[in-house]
Amino acid sequence: CHSYLHSLLDMYLFSFAWYEFSKRYRIRFVAIYLHLLPAFLGKQDDQFYAIRGYRLFLDWVEQYIHYYPYARLGTDVTLLSFSYHLLYAGDVAAVAFLISLFFLFKSYQQPHPVSYIFHSFAFIGAGSLLFPQLLYFIPLWLIGAYSFQSLTIRSFCGAIIGISLPYWFLLGHAFFYGEMELFYQPFIELVHFQPIEFGKNLQLWELVTLIYLFILFIVSAAHCIVSGYEDKIRTRSYLHFLIFLNFCIFLFILLQPIHCMDLMSLLLIGVSILVGHLFVLTSSKTSNVFFIGSTIGLILLFCFNIWTLL
Repeated sequence: CHSYLHSLLDMYLFSFAWYEFSKRYRIRFVAIYLHLLPAFLGKQDDQFYAIRGYRLFLDWVEQYIHYYPYARLGTDVTLLSFSYHLLYAGDVAAVAFLISLFFLFKSYQQPHPVSYIFHSFAFIGAGSLLFPQLLYFIPLWLIGAYSFQSLTIRSFCGAIIGISLPYWFLLGHAFFYGEMELFYQPFIELVHFQPIEFGKNLQLWELVTLIYLFILFIVSAAHCIVSGYEDKIRTRSYLHFLIFLNFCIFLFILLQPIHCMDLMSLLLIGVSILVGHLFVLTSSKTSNVFFIGSTIGLILLFCFNIWTLL
């Protein structure tokens, strides 16, 4: 089991370690990066460099603990995450997803939205190279562009060019090196469906996390719909699109739970924005109780996910 929640604490602890230790061992970190880079690029013949980089990382942490003993607990938690938390394709695709969403929102009622739509769909295409199911969101993006009054014939053509741009580079690479299966693989995965079993294959920690996120989504979405008149028209359009987008992601996870780990990264983006909007703009007793309850639930969920790692 790999939890998204425990990585938040690791990020805080490791950021502190990085700030203190990089002042002394900045060159050592560059060496670690140069040895780990071939492994991140996926070259199987460079496993030696990956192992050496991992050993350099452990030496780096050991020296850090020697100079800063009071951070031993945080380093132990970080190493636990480093050993058990895998980087999924959806984690990287979520970055492209977020940037694409930014450009889509920027196209709102723009007199010349072609550039924004092009960049938005180009990042969707780039993310789909790692997570091909990201292409399923193209109709949602077109619906969003239409609701933002930025979908024209020119912007639609720009969207087609943007979504196909990463695949042009992939085709050139695959054709030049005679590895056309690299170009076919995303489309093969795109049409591969698991039998619809309505979440039967979800693990317990995944199901609990999804229930927690779904509760936050329902409450924050209801608040946006009921009190939407208090927001600006632009903000209301953004929030309504995020509600529709998150609903589709939940439905996608329900129908294809095999992609839960990848889709959860995309789900956290929209849910966090809606929940942030809820907590910032409400100050009643009910909202305060819900905030405290959601915080306690987050801590319990964190402990539960840590327990599943043991």
